[in-house]
Amino acid sequence: MALGFSGTISKLKFDQGRFTKDLGVALDRETKLGARAFLKAVVEIVPVFTGMSRGSLKPMGRFLKVNIPINPDSSYMAQWKIAHGQNQAAGEKAQAFSFGRTRLKFQFRFNTQVAHYLVNEFNDVSQWGIMLRHPTPWHSFEAGRQAFRIYAKQVALKKLPRLRKYLVYTRVSQRG
Repeated sequence: MALGFSGTISKLKFDQGRFTKDLGVALDRETKLGARAFLKAVVEIVPVFTGMSRGSLKPMGRFLKVNIPINPDSSYMAQWKIAHGQNQAAGEKAQAFSFGRTRLKFQFRFNTQVAHYLVNEFNDVSQWGIMLRHPTPWHSFEAGRQAFRIYAKQVALKKLPRLRKYLVYTRVSQRG
């Protein structure tokens, strides 16, 4: 008498549609959470005098639900500049941010057109005889980039859907 066993995998299918949809949802969410990490790192570095520089971060902060505290300096000079247009509202108007997607590439962009933010971000203004309470250059965008990168590598990648979940096995086994 013979005893036999045979087992086969008759079908292995990858559910690409469901995977692509779930990956898109996850990448959108993780890009926004990475942008939150960027913004929080930037806010820690950008000081407040009139609130204009930090004000340029406010619209993205509202969108991402990140608090951007602004308490302008009470000095005569700060209050004069605020009254003459260098204020939070002006900063909010001098910025742009966007979140975009092309196929499976997700990105966010932020830029500010606040002149003194740009000058203080990249330059040591003391070389021109300007003495500020907070040393320059700020390098806030570099800190934000680093925070985004760390979030993406250490957190976001672990939250993306795993391929194994989208493989559909159909097994047919038969005993001799």
